[in-house]
Amino acid sequence: MNKIIRWYGELFVNVYKVKRWGINGNPDTRTKRKAAAMAGLFVDDMAEEDERVAEEQVDGMSQEAPGGFMNSQSQSQATTIYMLELEATKPGLPLNKYVGATRHFDIRMKVHYDGHRTWRPNHWLQLHPPVPVSNFSHIHKEVWYPPSTGSAFECKYPHLREDALVLEMMLEHGFDHVRGGSMCEAKMQSGEKKRIIKMLRHAKGLCLKCGCSHTARVCQGVENYDNVEPKSAASASSASSASSSSSS
Repeated sequence: MNKIIRWYGELFVNVYKVKRWGINGNPDTRTKRKAAAMAGLFVDDMAEEDERVAEEQVDGMSQEAPGGFMNSQSQSQATTIYMLELEATKPGLPLNKYVGATRHFDIRMKVHYDGHRTWRPNHWLQLHPPVPVSNFSHIHKEVWYPPSTGSAFECKYPHLREDALVLEMMLEHGFDHVRGGSMCEAKMQSGEKKRIIKMLRHAKGLCLKCGCSHTARVCQGVENYDNVEPKSAASASSASSASSSSSS
């Protein structure tokens, strides 16, 4: 525990150094690079949660109150849930998606789009970098405020909404094309994939065991969690929808 407290203390001090000196100011380059590395600006082995802490500390320093204390306004900021479009797995396949949440939207977007050399993204974002955008305002996002703020968009648990949006996007674009929230692993473990597939089937009113239209109580099929729906049923539904659209 003391080691963790000491590490975060050094992290905060070096964030302050980088903020004060910049990259090209004084003191010497070696000290600046060491400070920047401790601040997480050039580190490759930092976990995403540690990067989020460093990011919030840097933003807090920019809103510093007299006496060096962090402004309390940064503690009550709204949470922005966003969705990024990522490069497709292969040419011809649909774009992949990533859902995230942050209290510092502009900083997080700069990290996503400009920070690949200075920030270690999760494996999903390493495999599928974000598609460039001309303006961050074009990114799909939802802004949720803490309770008792008087806003019409209050949310007590915004990260639950983040996971809910991940599941919605999986239903719309496919399980293999969406990651984010607590489901950000590129290659899911079998138990985790089974849990998510069952939630997606429950949302569509399908059998939790095989994905067909009957209930799990009367299911006599084989348990299968490779896809939300059986491939035969999915192809049949897509073919019927295509035929109905052509007839119309």
